[in-house]
Amino acid sequence: MSINGAEWENSWICSPWTHYISYAREEVSRAAGPLSAIAANSILGALGICLKQADFNRVVMINNWLLSTTPWPAWDAENLPFVIDAITERWPDHALVFRSLNPKESVPLMAALSK
Repeated sequence: MSINGAEWENSWICSPWTHYISYAREEVSRAAGPLSAIAANSILGALGICLKQADFNRVVMINNWLLSTTPWPAWDAENLPFVIDAITERWPDHALVFRSLNPKESVPLMAALSK
């Protein structure tokens, strides 16, 4: 697990804000032309301000291996409610994030999360 609070410039694998704002700005600057980069960076800057005000970075990332793609163990998720209860009790003001789920390998967990 990784817990992020106010670390706005944390690594993108721990920080949703860095993933969607800082990292996106870097990629746009590399890939787009100068005018497109200016426009995109203006939009990302405005979105970044809104996300900071919404405390977007206050997250607990479950099973975060600090890799670009998080491998998930085979988990039938029958104990998911207990896991969620324990985490929300400890970090009540954080959102819970389950990265790298996919319908090929994570069906039981995704179904349990949908419930």
